[in-house]
Amino acid sequence: MIKRAACFLALGAASSASAADLNFYNWDTLTAGKTVFIKYFVPTCIHCKRMKADWAKLMEEFPETDDMLVSEVDCTVSGALCAKHEVNGYPTIKYGDPDKLEQYLGGRDFDSLKEFAEENVVPSCCVKHIDLCSDDEKSWIKSYQEMPLDELKAKSKALAAQLSKSSEAFENLWNTAHKKTLELEYMSEIIKSMGGGRRTTKGEEAVRKGAEGEAAKGGETKKKGNVKMVKKVKKVKKVKKEAQYDSAPTNLPASKKEEL
Repeated sequence: MIKRAACFLALGAASSASAADLNFYNWDTLTAGKTVFIKYFVPTCIHCKRMKADWAKLMEEFPETDDMLVSEVDCTVSGALCAKHEVNGYPTIKYGDPDKLEQYLGGRDFDSLKEFAEENVVPSCCVKHIDLCSDDEKSWIKSYQEMPLDELKAKSKALAAQLSKSSEAFENLWNTAHKKTLELEYMSEIIKSMGGGRRTTKGEEAVRKGAEGEAAKGGETKKKGNVKMVKKVKKVKKVKKEAQYDSAPTNLPASKKEEL
């Protein structure tokens, strides 16, 4: 932290522009060449009010430098800038390159904001900020600074070729994986269209067979019951017929008795 403070002092005092001065017209000028951490808000927003004190504390903790800007934009004043940066809710926090801002999705409390700023916004080890480098990093940078120009160009060319090769290998790998995925999806659709679907488990098969068995058993029982009912009806009809015949007058002709 001491090294970073020294870096801030060495790089000069903060700009005279305040956070509220950021707008659609001066954004490019005030953020040029800096890594930014910006909060977009409207004064009436409840969530904006809750984090107002923590964001003010954060801006005091990380004053503006030639390389870094922690600030905020009032969207009721600079609506055009908020629209340009696709701000759809409040508060919205974005960071990084002013021309390629990324959405911040971390905590909204001071400690979370401070930790993120230290890791992603504050200047880190590089040629411009050599005082932020460790001894090993300084040694590595020095070895390249002292390297003959021809050798440096050769190393740069070799590194570019290696990166290109790695990029090509990755692209081929991705294309192969994507092709396999499409093939699997295509085969899955074919199986579904043929009525294949998924295989039934042993448990599902047992339940199906059990249900079929119960249905068959029920049908057989119903069939037996119907047979018994038919037999009973026939027996009743026979008894009634016999009773009619026995009660008929004795002087009737045989043919009439037959009719009964």
